[in-house]
Amino acid sequence: TVEPPGVGDNGSWSPLSTETIDIPANDFEDISVNWVPVVDRHTCLKVFAQHQLGEVTTGNNSAQENVFDFEAPASSVPEPVRMPVAVRNPLDQRVIVHLRPSRVPAGYAVHFPHRWLWLDPKAERHFDLTIIPTEDYGWYREVNRDNLTTDISLQGDVPRVYQRPAGGTIPASWAFPIGGITMSVTPKQRVSLEIEAGQEGDGIYVRGTMSPGLRNERVRVDFTDPYGYLQVAETDTVQNGAFSLFYSLRDAQRANEELVSVDPVHLPPGHPGTFPVWGAYRVQAHTANSPNAAEASSNTVIVVVPEP
Repeated sequence: TVEPPGVGDNGSWSPLSTETIDIPANDFEDISVNWVPVVDRHTCLKVFAQHQLGEVTTGNNSAQENVFDFEAPASSVPEPVRMPVAVRNPLDQRVIVHLRPSRVPAGYAVHFPHRWLWLDPKAERHFDLTIIPTEDYGWYREVNRDNLTTDISLQGDVPRVYQRPAGGTIPASWAFPIGGITMSVTPKQRVSLEIEAGQEGDGIYVRGTMSPGLRNERVRVDFTDPYGYLQVAETDTVQNGAFSLFYSLRDAQRANEELVSVDPVHLPPGHPGTFPVWGAYRVQAHTANSPNAAEASSNTVIVVVPEP
């Protein structure tokens, strides 16, 4: 991984994990590695296969993916989206890096504080890239009915400078790209959530509303037990933005115990490790990658579930 994502690669990557696998010819294997992204920060991920003895071609031994999707919350004109970006010099010499935004559609403006930078060998500098929606939320809905998401890129180039036989330099006749980043920005409706919750039987009921009242929007409800262990459930809004669910502690018992048996690190210090846990739960609802609703969190409700 590397944070923040940037233009150019100076090799300053941090390893997540190393796995040894055996893949037969013309076959595949699925391998997973746990990655915990930093909240409100985005990154680049790279997978690299070490060179093997006798390998003829090594140029295709890696794959890279930039991971950043942003929402622009909107009650009228959507809010600007700001993201830290690193500009990196991949070369072993001091160079000038030219920077250019690309694929900027109607309804957006892009601001980056420099069009070019001098960078020392393998150096990097950090700046904010700002995407500014310029129209009302309804305009994006009308113009882009099928897909509100737009991909806006920032690319970098290094000019090639030729040396004169008699000394001095000739202005660059070409430049080679050092890569870039692409931000996926989606204008979404700004919303607010409000919930009420209480104990019922062996669990907790939750009723809430989303304002304005959008339908078929995804809502995640968090239940944090007395020891700080987080359990979640999901539901969708119905007409007028209403949503509800019932979370049975006994029904969740098997799933929790299976998870903890595989990866006990999920448990906070002092947790007994058995389920269900009775006592005071902290309940809060959030929009969760909802189709049209921007990120939002509700009020928090404390619900006490006594042991039967």
